[in-house]
Amino acid sequence: MSLSEVLSSVLQPLFDLIPQISPRPASTEFGVVDDVWGKPRQFRGPRPYVPAMTHIQMFPSVEIPIDTGLQTLTSFDGITVAVNATTILSITDPVALRNAGGDEWAELVSMKIRGIVCSVISEHKWSQSLRQASEFIEADCYDDLWHIGIDVKRVVLEDMSETFSLRLFQ
Repeated sequence: MSLSEVLSSVLQPLFDLIPQISPRPASTEFGVVDDVWGKPRQFRGPRPYVPAMTHIQMFPSVEIPIDTGLQTLTSFDGITVAVNATTILSITDPVALRNAGGDEWAELVSMKIRGIVCSVISEHKWSQSLRQASEFIEADCYDDLWHIGIDVKRVVLEDMSETFSLRLFQ
């Protein structure tokens, strides 16, 4: 470790106490600030803050695709299926999302959607899931995510097929 790195690590807590001006959110972003003395709130322009006492986070204001990854599930009638869902959403209330998910909001949303996909597929027969699973998942996602400030635009089931699952254990 060089001398400059040591000095930097020692002096960084002191620099965090110096007031700074936050960058202005881009036209495709929301800015949310967590003050020590108040509740989180949204901001649009540059604002003074103290890094040691204030957390600033930017959220996208455009539509965002969230991929939940491939899941191997069992339908109500016992058929093993592979499902991959991608949800297109937009953030309507960044303060509510900040309160619900913090910095890891995308993972929170992805896990909620994965749970909804699992419950829809496991509670319906495979033939019904082929026809209507996307609609069921979209309705459930909209209901579950609206209260944390997310508007679900569309749920796309990219991969939904009957599979034969083979697991190898050592």
